[in-house]
Amino acid sequence: NPSLYSCIVFDTVDWRFGNVKFVTSSSYGNRDCIDPHNAQRLVVDDGFFLSTDDNIAYSTLRNDIDTGIVVKNCVMYNSHSGACIRLGPWLGDNTHHFTAENCDYIKGANNEGAFAIYAGGALSDVRFRNMRVENPQSRLIYMISAWNDYYAGWQSGSIDNVRFENLSCETVTDSWIGFDATDAASPMSNIAFTNLNYGGTTVTNQSQAHVFVNGTVSNLSFSTTAVNEVAITAAALSASASQSTFFTVSRSGPTGASLTIPLVIRGSAVAGSDYTALSNSVVIPAGASSVQVAIAPLKSNYPGGRATVVVDLNHSPAYSYLLGPNHCAMTTLVDGVSGTAPAGLAGSLYRNG
Repeated sequence: NPSLYSCIVFDTVDWRFGNVKFVTSSSYGNRDCIDPHNAQRLVVDDGFFLSTDDNIAYSTLRNDIDTGIVVKNCVMYNSHSGACIRLGPWLGDNTHHFTAENCDYIKGANNEGAFAIYAGGALSDVRFRNMRVENPQSRLIYMISAWNDYYAGWQSGSIDNVRFENLSCETVTDSWIGFDATDAASPMSNIAFTNLNYGGTTVTNQSQAHVFVNGTVSNLSFSTTAVNEVAITAAALSASASQSTFFTVSRSGPTGASLTIPLVIRGSAVAGSDYTALSNSVVIPAGASSVQVAIAPLKSNYPGGRATVVVDLNHSPAYSYLLGPNHCAMTTLVDGVSGTAPAGLAGSLYRNG
């Protein structure tokens, strides 16, 4: 229950928020979670956000900012007003490069919805990938290529090259997508939806998506395509020198070509000392849907009796696949004999779980 905004981030480079939780009572209004201003290469990973206003509100007050912002693997809930993600250059041109991926939005607010983009300057290259929305309350998406700044007044902007890939919305009643480009000086163009799922129906045209357009939006498109979604699961909760284990990295979708997936390896266990070091990537061969990664402990005793190996699936630069909910897995190296995971527990280290 912060007095106002929880965390305001000004003019930062290469900051990272990982495994953080923000919780605000519904009796307190106007409580944002993370508000980055002019931030570059900010990563928000594995977060939980329960707020009465914007969960994440990114803005720029400068020109020519390559944001490099990545918000991924998060769970968000909005109990009062604002948006789950609010994005926009309030005062500043040529803002670009924002990605949100693999997030669950449980509930949006009834005045803004899940994703709000307000551009008082030129905004481009925005991607929302594998986003799952349960109940946006009203607008699933609202974009306006202008901004009425409190201090500077009405600012015309533009929005170009915004892509929504594998976006799903469970609630159809009263949820809609709005584009407002009524000002001729504020164009909106190249808005693409790939594999949009609305209430269980795959959307192939504008009328199926509850879309409302004011003004002219050029190159608004809806399409479908097969894409790989990757996952990782652990065969056992623990391993020992007498009983090794493995992770399984799998994909759903096309298997005609091989798929290279970078790995982020962490945990309290030391690679090469506590267990056999892993490669920093894994390759699923053409024609295969999965591959195993061996976890081989090297010691019979560990400090405190245990040490952890955690593996996160990461991206290739080509973004040729999507992260899924099971994007991370863990096993514990223990003294003695390894235990087998009880039914229902062996598998992924699910976010915040």
